[in-house]
Amino acid sequence: MVLRIAFLVMFGSCVGSAQVRATIVPSTGEEVSSKAGNQWSLTGSTLKRAIGELFEVTTAHIDLPAELDDGRTYDFTVEVPAAKRGNMTSLMEQAIEKQFRVSIVREHRLMDVYVLTAPSGHGKLLSSYLGGEGSSIRIQNSGLQAHAIDLRMLSEALESPLALGRPVIDETHLTGHYDISVRGIGRGPEALVQSLQECGIVALPEKRNVELVVVRPNP
Repeated sequence: MVLRIAFLVMFGSCVGSAQVRATIVPSTGEEVSSKAGNQWSLTGSTLKRAIGELFEVTTAHIDLPAELDDGRTYDFTVEVPAAKRGNMTSLMEQAIEKQFRVSIVREHRLMDVYVLTAPSGHGKLLSSYLGGEGSSIRIQNSGLQAHAIDLRMLSEALESPLALGRPVIDETHLTGHYDISVRGIGRGPEALVQSLQECGIVALPEKRNVELVVVRPNP
């Protein structure tokens, strides 16, 4: 597939003299995300990362053709009049489809996942009373250091290619925020699964129906 990297400008309906504008250009900068009022931008981002940001999913929930998952980075920007701010996501989706000659759809697939459970409840987890303020999580060498996270944040972090690398389904039924500290006992997903057991979290491989954002090349 030959990608059109040229500057893309889309025009839509206007309010007064304001323009509806979506742009995608090659990037040479670092990744920075910004959303304020009627403007959204993501600079220094791969296409997969930008799609994840738009659809609010991790990359484990994106099926992107290998020829587009090439590590190239772009600056994505969409700006609309204040009255049209609800259209920002759809406008950028249209811009991506036109720029890369693809269609973006959602579909469910039966696939390999990890399912999180907590057989002992939150007994081995240290509750945090910060309510998520200053939440952070770091996974390195199959160890995990987290501060004021909830189980949704843990599941999303575990979906990273550097962690379990698959969709993660939270069935712990735990609420609240927690501090977690477990040491690494090796490398790779199996070692991380064993490390999680130190804090009472069990991650079992299963097959489940998962919703994906699927990117398909146009004929």
